[in-house]
Amino acid sequence: MRGGTVKLFFEMDGGGGGGVFANGGIYGVLLGILCRAGWVKLCVVVLEEMKRFGCRPDERLTMDLVQLFFKQNMGSEVRYFVEEGILKDKSSLALSVRAMAEEGKPISALELLENLRESESNADGSIYASLILGCGKLGLIEEAERIFSEFKSLECVKNAELAYTSMVYVYSIA
Repeated sequence: MRGGTVKLFFEMDGGGGGGVFANGGIYGVLLGILCRAGWVKLCVVVLEEMKRFGCRPDERLTMDLVQLFFKQNMGSEVRYFVEEGILKDKSSLALSVRAMAEEGKPISALELLENLRESESNADGSIYASLILGCGKLGLIEEAERIFSEFKSLECVKNAELAYTSMVYVYSIA
């Protein structure tokens, strides 16, 4: 029944992409409802449709989605949506890489950041700080050091002090 309802919702737009839902507002409302209900797989369907129309969820909803995906062990979906540019804001990216680190996948998170950095050419220390803190939470000191080393090799980094203070914190709890 749920899948049929969502399919009907998408068909209401006429499938042309220029209809009433193309602005993303109603998609955002639907996504919020599905997220609060915990219907992760339907959230993925709605995100795919939003991608098709070139719109994204707002930052608050993005944070909720990232948390829901990781709660349901769907980290690969988060990575996909980050790589596709659907979950693009800094906060959701920071939360995503921290959650990946806390799942014991800090190197995967670092690779994700490297791929994104290649496409956007700027880096933010707050995102690296979040990843370093995720490593520290699990006691992954060597991984945190590797990530910090990669971070230090970057140029033109905003909020660099956050990564440095995160590394100090990791050493203090080691």
